[in-house]
Amino acid sequence: MTRLADNDMAVKRFNSLDARVREASKEYYHSRPVASYNVTDEEGKTYSVNVDLRALLLLSALTDNKVLLSGSTGCGKTHLAKMVNAALFGEKGYRTLQIDASFSLDKLRDITFKTIAEGGRLHDAVIEADVLNVPGVVIDEYNRAPTEITNIIQGWLQNGVLTFEGGKECRPGVVFNGGERYQWKIATVNEGSRYSGARKLDKASRDRLSVEIPLDVFPLTDDDRRKLRVKTSTGVEVYNGDGALEDVLAALNDIRKVPLSIPADEFLLYLQRMNQCVKTPNKTKLEVENFSPEYCKGCHLSKGHNNICGSVYAPSDRSIIALQNLARGFAFYRHVQKGSLLVADSEDVIAAAPFVLLSKLDIHPGWIDKRGEGSPNGSRWAAVSQVVKYAYERFSTFVKNNYEHLKSPTPEAEKAIKKYAADHDAWGVELEKEKEKDTK
Repeated sequence: MTRLADNDMAVKRFNSLDARVREASKEYYHSRPVASYNVTDEEGKTYSVNVDLRALLLLSALTDNKVLLSGSTGCGKTHLAKMVNAALFGEKGYRTLQIDASFSLDKLRDITFKTIAEGGRLHDAVIEADVLNVPGVVIDEYNRAPTEITNIIQGWLQNGVLTFEGGKECRPGVVFNGGERYQWKIATVNEGSRYSGARKLDKASRDRLSVEIPLDVFPLTDDDRRKLRVKTSTGVEVYNGDGALEDVLAALNDIRKVPLSIPADEFLLYLQRMNQCVKTPNKTKLEVENFSPEYCKGCHLSKGHNNICGSVYAPSDRSIIALQNLARGFAFYRHVQKGSLLVADSEDVIAAAPFVLLSKLDIHPGWIDKRGEGSPNGSRWAAVSQVVKYAYERFSTFVKNNYEHLKSPTPEAEKAIKKYAADHDAWGVELEKEKEKDTK
């Protein structure tokens, strides 16, 4: 664990990119923090951290997390996406895909029929479009794409291989680190019955857009609204200068080096165990068809935290990796802003979690709809935030009650920890499957 000097190249690089984004998006008025939290480091110093919308988008780009911007029409999602892309990659370093019902693969590739006429193969006639070779892409109104197109480009969203006619394969993005590919994407969506022609994004698409920012959850401040009203023009000027791709890729490598604290690493593992269940034969909810809180009736672990144990599933491993990366980004931002130790702590994980898990954490609808003070009251954002908070409380209790055993991992200590997990917390450690009875 360390601190970087103010003149360290990594700090200067990040500050330069942050300044570029803020300058390019100065006409987008949104000053409300999207994440506010406190971190107390191992030196006992407490730091208050506020992450605003611009910082969150920058950190998403610098951790290679694709973004889904959702919100009511007219809130400037597309303008903001273009501003940030232009700041990072320059006016020629990103492309905008305008999606509608007529969208086709012609936007992603071209076919040179002359090659075919001259006896060439279809494989050789397919030419990838520029949009596949730039470092930044804005996919506007992504949920208007026809279903068959959505299925095709899901792999592209994850920087996977796109396969075109004739078996032609394309790997999108720019090459760095000797073979890795980078292409940052922001998709915008308007969802709900108010928007004709739009459909609800399926889980597979949302899972590939690793960070989701629901702008309706973070309304403008009155000061923002006043600034909007005094503007003389409704148009928004987009930055048209050069980009800073080299700095973006270098900053990505800087953030990858941020270490995880032991508690943060163990808490991420704890979240990965949320499918474990003491009642099922193989100790996993996934083996039970249509698992629900009803299955938990009579279970001694169903009482705490509104039966969170039986109301949620674990996030996918892909989501946990995205969360780990974004938490590293939050820690780096905190370090640059506050001078705190350069290590990702559990608080960074908790603050980043709702943006990654908003649509990726399966929660029973009845749990989301719980009413009353301190309950989600129908808000999925509040439900996800509460699940993560409850999970951390359970994790902290587990560590506290097993601290001596965890500190000295003897066979006896391991046995005691497993017994505690079976009696008090199914997510505490990896549960053992039931042994098959000998029928001979």
